[in-house]
Amino acid sequence: MINKYKKEDFFKEKNKIVLDTKKMQLFLNGVQLTQNLPNDIYRIYDESNVFIGIGVVNNSLLKRDIICWKNLFKITMEEIKNI
Repeated sequence: MINKYKKEDFFKEKNKIVLDTKKMQLFLNGVQLTQNLPNDIYRIYDESNVFIGIGVVNNSLLKRDIICWKNLFKITMEEIKNI
């Protein structure tokens, strides 16, 4: 029997960060965002609580690390519709 896990289950012990649309767009484009949080790995979610990927906070800056492409496409299409 094979257990099925969601991608974020591998990091479930890590805290999560929820980004609004503007910050998400910057984050996905590689811009480091100021986050007054301890240096660590974080699960990144959009405003709809959809898992986007993993980010790393170092010296109060959040940097993208692992992005789940399926979710990235969904976000991109939503942003296109709002243009």
